[in-house]
Amino acid sequence: MIHAAPQTAAPDRAERSGLITVDEYHRMIDSGELGEEDNIELIEGRLIKKISRNPPHDGTLLIIQEVLA
Repeated sequence: MIHAAPQTAAPDRAERSGLITVDEYHRMIDSGELGEEDNIELIEGRLIKKISRNPPHDGTLLIIQEVLA
């Protein structure tokens, strides 16, 4: 379940701009607001839902990794 970033006594610049800092993201994980089942990542201050993995996607990743290696 995704919740708004926790409020602090003195919000920093990222909170005022609506972005989430890495520290806030980790606090959300530590407090249980975010878990592995949420399938969420932090990208440039925003919480983004990860795409679901599936066999064709995983197979393509393996092929690309082999080519690049």
